[in-house]
Amino acid sequence: MKKRLLITLVILFVALPLIAIVLRSMGYLYLPPNVKSDSYDTRYTARLFQRFGLVDRNYRITLRDSKSGRLIAEYNTPDEGPMDNAVKFVWNDDSSAVILVAKDFYHESTTRECQSAAYLLIDTASAMMWTDAAQDNQGTPKLTEAILQQYQFCGDD
Repeated sequence: MKKRLLITLVILFVALPLIAIVLRSMGYLYLPPNVKSDSYDTRYTARLFQRFGLVDRNYRITLRDSKSGRLIAEYNTPDEGPMDNAVKFVWNDDSSAVILVAKDFYHESTTRECQSAAYLLIDTASAMMWTDAAQDNQGTPKLTEAILQQYQFCGDD
């Protein structure tokens, strides 16, 4: 009887973490996102989660296929300041890219002018990412105005 109980406990100690890893990889073990946005064609969902830390603010940004739930891209921010209500995702017209912006990003549809103050840009097809973070622990390429123009977030029509 003791042997069965011991075997059951060992199986539980091994199985539960494996189940948690699978659920986490599918995005189920996170709190509801602080910011969520669906692409215009509803194929993609971008989410920003604030991760809990003792001192610094850290965020997890994900891009998923809306139908399958497959994770396309994930970015974990280095230490950042607190989030305000102006943080949002902006999609380009054909949903080929999404940017995470705050109040300092301007996108005027008539002039197509913008300030390159976007924080993160994700290409939905390739999962390539560019960031304007002062510190980046993932080696992500720098987000420039040329990249914003390439994905039609600003510049000439």
